[in-house]
Amino acid sequence: MWNNQRCCSIWLLGREKRINEEDTNLCDNE
Repeated sequence: MWNNQRCCSIWLLGREKRINEEDTNLCDNE
C-alpha cells in the first residue's frame, strides 16, 4: 500500500501537487 504512494509521489511531483486521497486514487488506477 505505501509502495503505491511512493509511485504516486513521483507522479504528483510533475504536477507539483501533494498526495491526497483523491490523488492516490488516480495513481491507483495507473
